[in-house]
Amino acid sequence: MLLQALLLIGVGLSFWWLFSNTLSNLEQRNITTGFGFLSQQTGFDVNFSLIAYDESSTFGRLLLVGLGNTALVAVIGIFLATLLG
Repeated sequence: MLLQALLLIGVGLSFWWLFSNTLSNLEQRNITTGFGFLSQQTGFDVNFSLIAYDESSTFGRLLLVGLGNTALVAVIGIFLATLLG
């Protein structure tokens, strides 16, 4: 039981060091964390999308386009796998 407790403490300290080191490095480079970037314009186009999207759309909209495209490919793949199986 002592060995398990020491291992748990070691893993916890490792995660704490990794977290604090990451935050320190981000702060030194003036890199912010969070989801604020989702409201910024992307500046590039996507070849195929199920919903309206252009270069002036936001990264949040791009995320929805990517989820929609992924769902479409998954449904087509399931359908074709069912037919072949």
